[in-house]
Amino acid sequence: DDLFYYEESRDLFRIIVNATNIQKDFEWLNEHAKGKDVKIQNLTSKRSRLAFQGPKSDDLLQPLVNIDLTELKRFYFKHCKLNDIPIFLARTGYTGENGFEISFEKENSEKIWKILLKTGASPAGLGARDSLRLEAAYSLYGHEISDTITPIEAGLNWLVKPKKNIEYIGKTTLVKQKSEGTERIIVGLNLLDKGIIRQNYKIFKNGNEIGYVTSGGYSPTFKKTIGLGLVKTQFNEAGTEIEIEIRGKFLKGIIVSTPFYRNV
Repeated sequence: DDLFYYEESRDLFRIIVNATNIQKDFEWLNEHAKGKDVKIQNLTSKRSRLAFQGPKSDDLLQPLVNIDLTELKRFYFKHCKLNDIPIFLARTGYTGENGFEISFEKENSEKIWKILLKTGASPAGLGARDSLRLEAAYSLYGHEISDTITPIEAGLNWLVKPKKNIEYIGKTTLVKQKSEGTERIIVGLNLLDKGIIRQNYKIFKNGNEIGYVTSGGYSPTFKKTIGLGLVKTQFNEAGTEIEIEIRGKFLKGIIVSTPFYRNV
C-alpha cells in the first residue's frame, strides 16, 4: 500500500492508509500482530483528513495555527490547534507541491473546511489531485505499486533499506532486487502523436509488447499527455521511442525521465 507511518512515541504509531485499502490493511496488520503485545485500532470512521496544498499553503495556514510552520520539516508532524480546534498536522502530500495534510475529529470537518475556504484556497477534487501526483511521478497503489509490483520495480529504491539485524517481510527479495536489478521498471512516458494514454494500454517496441501503461492522462501544467508505464528494463533509457496501442491504433511515444514536475 502507499501509506504514511508516523512514530508519535516509542509505543504509539499512527498509520494513514490508502482509502481503498482500509479494511485490507487493517486485516493484514491484525494477522501479523497475532502473538505480539500490540493493540491496533481502526479510527477511520471517527477521523477526517484534508490536504492543504500549494505554493502559498504556508502563508495561508500560518495565521490559523499555534505553531511555527517554518519549523515543521517535510515528512514531520505536530499536534497543534487550528483556531482552537485540535489537529494532527503533517508536512506531507501527494501533489508534488509544498503543503500539509490535516487530520481531526470527524465532527469538526465542516467547521475546518469553512475556515480553510476563507483563506482564499480553492477546493480541488480527486481528479485534480491525481493529475498533480502523476506530474510528480508519485506511485499510487493499484497503478505503479500493487500486490504484483515491488517497490524496486516502482523505482522506490530509497524506501528499501538492508538494515542489519532487522528482519521484515520480503527483505531477502527486495534487497536482492535492489542490488541486482529487476526485469521490469516504472518509466515516464510522453505521447508524441495526438491522443490520451490510460492505465493498462499496451506498450510496444518494434512490434513487440514490452509493457503497459500504469497511469496516464492530460497534464494541465505541460498541456500534453504524460504517463507512467511498467516496461522491460532494457527499454528504460530516456529517449527510447515506443508505440502505445490506443483503441486498435499504434501511436508514437517516448520514454522520458521523471518527475515531470515537482516543487518539493
